[in-house]
Amino acid sequence: MQSQGVSPDTVSYSTVIHACVRVQKPVRAEYWLNEMTRNNEPASAFCYNSVIQAWANANDVAKAEKWLSKAFELQVEVSGNSCNNFVNSCIRAGELKKAENRLTEMSRNGVASISSHNALAAAWARQGEYGRADAMRRR
Repeated sequence: MQSQGVSPDTVSYSTVIHACVRVQKPVRAEYWLNEMTRNNEPASAFCYNSVIQAWANANDVAKAEKWLSKAFELQVEVSGNSCNNFVNSCIRAGELKKAENRLTEMSRNGVASISSHNALAAAWARQGEYGRADAMRRR
């Protein structure tokens, strides 16, 4: 595309990022989001949400959290699905405190879902933390 003198736009980058996510290549999706911002092309919420979900689905909590933090920092609208995937990734990794801290932040931002709260409550209950599970269900 660029070799033909055509610069990629937001739709071009979004399409490539989405394709990378669909084939479970979070490294490539992250690369293209970085390229997008490096080339001063405005990254959409779709792009950030795609990369967050890609890393969460790859069970890389640290990378998913990095992009979640970046999205919040830039005031990008994070989707409920991204939050849900992040919380579930934390649960799979056994990082329940991290999930709880981020879920509290997500609730303040209005993007936490009841299913995320219930999933975390169930995880706390499985660990015998019934008080925490009950508190999570009541939020």
